[in-house]
Amino acid sequence: MIKKYLALVLLTTSVFFTQQYNIIHYVKSQDKIGNQVWSIFQDSKGYMWFATSAGLVRYNGWEYEVFDKEKGLIESFVFDISEDNEGNIWVGCPSGILRLKLGGDPSTPLEIQNISLGKFNDFYRVFVDSYQRIWAYNTVSASDVYFIDKGVLHNFSEKYRFKNQRVLHIAEDNRGVYMLTDDGKIYKYFVNDISEVTLPSEALGIKSRMFFFNSKGELVLCGQGGVASINLNDFTPNPKLNLITNISSMYAIETKFGDYWIATEQKGLIKVNENSVSAITEENGLPTNDLYTLFEDREGILWIGTAIKGIFKLPSLRFSSFGKKEGFTQGAISSITVKNSNIYCTTENGIFLFDQYEFHRIPLNIDRKDIVSPLFIFYMLALNDNEWLIGSSDGLLLMQNNGKSNFLGLKNIWVQTLFKDSKGRIWIGTNKGLYFIDRNFEINLFDIGIKDVSVNAIIVQRDASGKIESQNLFLGTTDGLIVINDIINNNFGNKITRFTTEDGLSSELIMDMELTSEGELLIGTAKGISILKNNNILPIDNDLTHPFIVDLFIDSLGNLWAGTNYGLNKLVKKDGKYIITEKYYEKDGLVSNEYTRNNTISQDKYGRIWFGTFQGLSVYNPDEDHNIQVPPICYLSSVQINDTLTYSMNEMRAYFSYNENKFKFFFEGLTYFDEKNVLYEYYLEPLESEWSKSTDIPNTSYGYLNPGDYIFHVRAVNQFGIRSNEQSYRFSISPPYWSTWWFLLLLGFLVLILFYVGYLYRTKQMRKRNLLLQKLVDEKTHQLKNTNEKLETQYKDLLEAQKKLVEKEKLEEAFREIEKLKNRLAVENIYLREKQTTVYEVSSLVGNSEGIKYIRKLIQEVAPTSSTVLITGETGTGKTLVGEAIHALSERKERTLVVVNCAAIPDGLIESELFGHEKGAFTGAHIRREGKFEIADGSTIFLDEIGDMNLHVQAKILTFLQDRKFSRLGGNEQITVDVRIIAATNYNLEQLVNEGKFRKDLFHRLQVFNIYVPSLRNRVEDIEPLSKYFADRFAKLMNKNITAISKSALEKLKNYPFPGNIRELENIMQRAIIVCKTGVITDEDIVLSQINGGLKQALKLKESMLTLEDMERQYIYNVLLKTDGKIAGKDGAAELLGLHPNTLRSKMAKLKIQLK
Repeated sequence: MIKKYLALVLLTTSVFFTQQYNIIHYVKSQDKIGNQVWSIFQDSKGYMWFATSAGLVRYNGWEYEVFDKEKGLIESFVFDISEDNEGNIWVGCPSGILRLKLGGDPSTPLEIQNISLGKFNDFYRVFVDSYQRIWAYNTVSASDVYFIDKGVLHNFSEKYRFKNQRVLHIAEDNRGVYMLTDDGKIYKYFVNDISEVTLPSEALGIKSRMFFFNSKGELVLCGQGGVASINLNDFTPNPKLNLITNISSMYAIETKFGDYWIATEQKGLIKVNENSVSAITEENGLPTNDLYTLFEDREGILWIGTAIKGIFKLPSLRFSSFGKKEGFTQGAISSITVKNSNIYCTTENGIFLFDQYEFHRIPLNIDRKDIVSPLFIFYMLALNDNEWLIGSSDGLLLMQNNGKSNFLGLKNIWVQTLFKDSKGRIWIGTNKGLYFIDRNFEINLFDIGIKDVSVNAIIVQRDASGKIESQNLFLGTTDGLIVINDIINNNFGNKITRFTTEDGLSSELIMDMELTSEGELLIGTAKGISILKNNNILPIDNDLTHPFIVDLFIDSLGNLWAGTNYGLNKLVKKDGKYIITEKYYEKDGLVSNEYTRNNTISQDKYGRIWFGTFQGLSVYNPDEDHNIQVPPICYLSSVQINDTLTYSMNEMRAYFSYNENKFKFFFEGLTYFDEKNVLYEYYLEPLESEWSKSTDIPNTSYGYLNPGDYIFHVRAVNQFGIRSNEQSYRFSISPPYWSTWWFLLLLGFLVLILFYVGYLYRTKQMRKRNLLLQKLVDEKTHQLKNTNEKLETQYKDLLEAQKKLVEKEKLEEAFREIEKLKNRLAVENIYLREKQTTVYEVSSLVGNSEGIKYIRKLIQEVAPTSSTVLITGETGTGKTLVGEAIHALSERKERTLVVVNCAAIPDGLIESELFGHEKGAFTGAHIRREGKFEIADGSTIFLDEIGDMNLHVQAKILTFLQDRKFSRLGGNEQITVDVRIIAATNYNLEQLVNEGKFRKDLFHRLQVFNIYVPSLRNRVEDIEPLSKYFADRFAKLMNKNITAISKSALEKLKNYPFPGNIRELENIMQRAIIVCKTGVITDEDIVLSQINGGLKQALKLKESMLTLEDMERQYIYNVLLKTDGKIAGKDGAAELLGLHPNTLRSKMAKLKIQLK
């Protein structure tokens, strides 16, 4: 006995209420399918089939293919669809059935077989049992039942005496095939026997239209009287389904999740599960309440066919939305608050209360007349069971449950968020900074310097249990994150910490914040989510790095929901990172993709999550989110060759010629949650080794492929990121015939034959030629014998001539060596002749002063070495004699000392003089000339007046001192010589270095060993021996007998300062010898008139005031005045000063002496 349960009374109540669902409608008016849909089916390849009044329709998600009478069907009107295990599609038609034989790809049928069974006005259905028998039965009138077994048609009614039966439905379980007749009876066929199934009387009253066996093996009946479920073993009813009454059911199915869906006549769609019975009707978005058939596809999507409104699908019930039908004149929602079982929504049209049945608007009755209109409500904070704090666009209100409201303050200020801490203070976030309400309910400004900053979100740090800790208050503002430390303990002298983009924040515009159970602060900004952890800002590394985050919410399962300016995202934390698991948009059932403000996501006690958007309210039911991980199906449909020929895959070849090298692959992915959101990934092996980026283009091209073996791989990706199994196509491109092995082998064989024929011909010709050559050889042999003796004689003559030639070459080599030495001697002779023109004052140092004795000691110490020596002192002190003495005592004394007066050589010639030049190095360089350094190889070079050398030549001198190498002017050859350098100068080189006139590095190179020669006025004791030395020398030259120098003459000389030093003394003594008339030089013979009479006194007066340079400038200037500006020649200033004229000119330029 079936116990009846009144499980649903459709006219009185409904769990689904009247919220709207994401129902997609396909109708004929959209150029899609017919409006009369009798059957829905999904084949083994994943294609959807619809039996309609306009034909048989196959749907792959983006296009429809219609099979009708024009394509070979008996009639365009089809009634039922099924498939056997060979992939044949069986279709029930008005006058019979037909079979469509399809290929292995989605192309037109390869074969259509029409099987006529009855009259035109009959409606035949088809059923394929587990033995692959195809059953055909007429549902309109009593007629025979047929089945096809192994291709043979059998009349079941005649064979088993089952005549004149109108069969409405056929189903099967492991006990046999069951047939439902129009009188409500069920017959079972098993092992060549047919018998009636005994049913309870209540079941017969249902007037069944169809039936099926559920997952428990129970028989489920569906008919005019409702739905019932019976266990055929003991006839016990299923309380979940027994008995749904007051409805006329047309079709029912059990889903893979254990739910039951029932298509009714005029009552819409009914869902039955363990917990509830609910209905979806036209008020929920169904196009019609009059339904005909149902089908659940491989992805769990429910397809619904109707007799008047076409077909529509219900992908999921996880999202629904509310509108005006529920009394909810919503618009943009600014906040959602859950209190007890009620949902409070603040909108641009006021405040609404949802009591789980319907929406009620709460009218605001405000005690102010000057309230701004329209008044926008931003936030609600429950104070107790009867009172609310309301944040609005015109200040803060206190509202009773009945809507009566009092204005508390903050006029013309937007109150955007409210928060109550554990101490009872209420924090108010506004567009004009932060306020709080104390225990006396007075509003106070919390002045932390953010009066012009908008505070969008407030949150207090909590512990792992959710309890508010007495620590930090976090403010999300338009100017970054602000942390107020220890605000709960009334510490108003607290520390303020700010975080901006410089600290790693994604953006300084913060819309919302959430605290996790682990103490992490999630920050929603205009450029994604940031995390505050351990006082450090960390970014979230996923697709939410950049979107505008409006609202954040963590549900009871720990999932993070992020509402953005485009769509809703669901994230979970895995391995320390937040991973996006789902993305939801309007196409998934949301009422809008755009969220308005924070606090617009909330969860009720039933686990449902409510979302407030710009377009209204949506709700997410986690019980309906089955998270089906069914991969899409991918097919490689066709291939186009060389942009012309297109082959379907059943026609596709595996081998192509070398000129068939351009391929375009067409593929398709089958998924029906979101048909348009199918992506593809592919690669061509071995040309590519990694999958391409996901693309929505269902084809790709490869051009000019080289001969070889290839495998094309492709796979589809659905909207959830689930990938299909990959499809592969192997093909080969053969090389051109001239590069094939058989052609090369044949070519090689032909070449061998040609070589062999050529060999035979060549051999024959060689034999003829050998005979002729033999004759010629004999003749030539005779001639050679005659000339052999001549050749021997000539050979002996050649040997003799070669011997003489070798001897001649040796003599020439010796001559060249002599010539080279001769040239070297000539160069040295030229230098010696030049040197002979220079008159040296003495051949040795003369004097008995301590200075001269010290100089002799230094000379003896440094002479045996090869060290560089720098000799300094005034002009005329005998620096050249010191240099000659060092060379004379050195190991290089056997070679000539090479002396170069740097001041006497113009700047343009000094480099050539020292280092030589190559032929053509400059105008007039007609031959190569060796420089002084090459002449001094193995000897010593004396660089006199080195302070007058220009910086360019100084650099080359420095390079030589470092590397002992140089190159001639105009040449690149590096010449290495062994030369010792002795340099002399009358300048203060340190001063020249400071003035930038002398290289500092060269100065340090020359400063290895310094000898200073004191001036003559500083060693007066040497005047007498020097005077006697010069007197004897010039007396011999002039053939005069000079025996002595008078004391008065010596006193006169000793009292003279000798600005010109020894050279000036030499000139004075030479003049004295000339004018001396007796054998004794008197004071009258000593003429000091070359200098004006007051010079001595002037020098004495200025000696302590003038520098040596100033004294020298004044002295030379006075000499030039005496000679009327004459520099060179007899009685010229150069002769009087004992200087070379060029040296004097150089000094005049350096001392800036000019004569007008």
